[in-house]
Amino acid sequence: MARLGGRRGDAPGLTAALEGDNVTGMALSPAEKQARYRARQRALMQSEPDVAERALLEEAARCEQLSVEQRVALADKLADLANRHLWRAQKLAELARKVRPPDWIPPGFPPRR
Repeated sequence: MARLGGRRGDAPGLTAALEGDNVTGMALSPAEKQARYRARQRALMQSEPDVAERALLEEAARCEQLSVEQRVALADKLADLANRHLWRAQKLAELARKVRPPDWIPPGFPPRR
């Protein structure tokens, strides 16, 4: 039988905790667990906007089943997502303007005078 570390008789997680390793799920209050979960969700929404958008759209599709408070929270999330998309679009448009040559005219537009 393989030992998981530590001195004889030590619990495996105790040695990891004593050595400074990350031991998750131990001695966390419900509020701490919820804070960690929300932080992970926020990071996911910021790193993968398509996944976040899809999840919000699925939630919006069943909004009739939600309470008033849940609907208000969902509306806030959707508005925040729309603002992030707008911000991204503005940043990308600004970058496109910087990349274009100064005298470039889009095809089909009349020449400048």
